[in-house]
Amino acid sequence: MKKMIKLSLVAAVAVAGLTTTASAANLEDAIKGVDVSGMVQYRYEDTNVKNGASTQLNDYDAEMNVKVPVNDSVTANLKIDVAGDLTDTTADTGTGDAKPSVNLEDVYFTYNAGVATVMAGKQNIPGPFTDGAQGTGVVALVPAGPVTLAAAYFNMHSVAAVASRNVTAVAAIAKIGPVNLDVYYADVADIQDNLSIHATGTFGPVSVDVRHSSEKADAAGSDTTSLSKIVLSAKVGPASLAAGYATTDKDGGKVAIDGDNDAAVDFKVWQLSTAAHADADVMMLQAGMPLGPVNASLTYADADIGSDDDANEILAKVVYPMSKNFSATVMYSELETQATGAAKVETQKGRLE
Repeated sequence: MKKMIKLSLVAAVAVAGLTTTASAANLEDAIKGVDVSGMVQYRYEDTNVKNGASTQLNDYDAEMNVKVPVNDSVTANLKIDVAGDLTDTTADTGTGDAKPSVNLEDVYFTYNAGVATVMAGKQNIPGPFTDGAQGTGVVALVPAGPVTLAAAYFNMHSVAAVASRNVTAVAAIAKIGPVNLDVYYADVADIQDNLSIHATGTFGPVSVDVRHSSEKADAAGSDTTSLSKIVLSAKVGPASLAAGYATTDKDGGKVAIDGDNDAAVDFKVWQLSTAAHADADVMMLQAGMPLGPVNASLTYADADIGSDDDANEILAKVVYPMSKNFSATVMYSELETQATGAAKVETQKGRLE
């Protein structure tokens, strides 16, 4: 999860200078009402397949988010993103240490009409079917008592798998007693329909997270892929415990529009994900505890795939929150997969973030 941090006054002044013309206004007036936030992240990853290839990844990401009030009802929103994934492999086919590219990722206006909020322009596609995919379109939110209704339409987007196809989505978000409920439906024109029904709630010491999602292709004779999952979590003294179960149908578990296994509709540990597997059942156990200045956790998952294939993963994670706006994370995972009639494949993966 990316943490947002407040940038310096110098950065705020620089952004204000980009959005206003030169004038004799004092500094306080020049930056009044402008909200600037951002994050800087570096990751190093090393992936090694036993008796196979190894890959190193340097990932850089920096973001600056700017909100500028235009008038009492309209706010301009900008997001500048600097990102680069630089890889190196044992086969010498990786990329060089190139400079990451700079992109204007978000450019949209938010209009608060009282009875509704409308966002128009280039922005994230909302909902659980992508992991931050971008698009150009309109999103509207309408509060109706305990329910918030939402609708979205995108005529351009960054999802390569369904490129050039319009995306239309509707949603209902509600709180009913201790339960938070959301239902999302998305239609990718002439390609597929996606549905997600999701509920969370806390009952005494136990929190429950349940989701059922499905994808139906529009092509004649196509089957529906689906994924159902439940995660139970609780705190026992200083320890955090969790258990999860996920199942996919015989036609597959991929429900994300962009195929990204970081989307909320997927079920994953780190390397092990249900998105790529049909007829799969996955059990997951997790335990975490603060150890001095760090937070440590251990996760184990076991998957039965089809009639004979199986996979299991063990993940160790340590997070050191050095200060409110800075943390360091170390992760190490071992994944074993066994396909019918094939040798066992062992993959080790580590990350410093």
